[in-house]
Amino acid sequence: MYKDFEQKKRNRPIAITDIAISKVRCIQFQGFKAEHNKYIQEQHKLLLEIAKKYNESNEVGILINIIDWSAWLIIGNGNMVETKDNPDAYAVLKSSRKNTLLFMHNHPSTTTFSGTEFKTFCSNDSLYMITVVGNDGSVRALIKESSFDANEALAYYNTLATVKYKNYSNNGTLAMRELLKIVMKLGYFIKTGGMIDDQQASPATGINANYNKKTSAGKKRR
Repeated sequence: MYKDFEQKKRNRPIAITDIAISKVRCIQFQGFKAEHNKYIQEQHKLLLEIAKKYNESNEVGILINIIDWSAWLIIGNGNMVETKDNPDAYAVLKSSRKNTLLFMHNHPSTTTFSGTEFKTFCSNDSLYMITVVGNDGSVRALIKESSFDANEALAYYNTLATVKYKNYSNNGTLAMRELLKIVMKLGYFIKTGGMIDDQQASPATGINANYNKKTSAGKKRR
């Protein structure tokens, strides 16, 4: 059994610096207006700031409802973060309607998505997008297309991990590297930049003030 958003221990974790936080880019994500993408950038920066100040640069997650912009902060334990660490966030993950949530978290070693994260992404219909913010300020995102088939994507990953790369100790990592090369075929895409826009409601103002160790923050999607 895999754990929601659990990160296995990484090699060579790096400490978050103010310079790294300042380098977090504003990425134009599909279906989001410029103001929404700016908001996501601010939350990515906030994520690193919280990890730096309160979690020794280890993993921290923020789950965001992209309909009303409510959000839940999750403080990880070492090099892993689980939605179950915040029962409210976990309940939202399991009960929200399809494609209404964004989950963002940092990676201490700046690596891309793990097999665990991909399985969580596929297995929860409520998740529309997940983002990884490296402790160096890099940003990556996985976003579901309307053609996304969770069963097909999971089957493809499992075939790579348990058949093609079964004799490798890092079979999950190798499977993800190959899988991320054919993202469009499986109905989702990975993004690190670009310019796409759409009409959406404005995010709430003063949202950051709602954060504490395990609580709230707030968009509109589908």
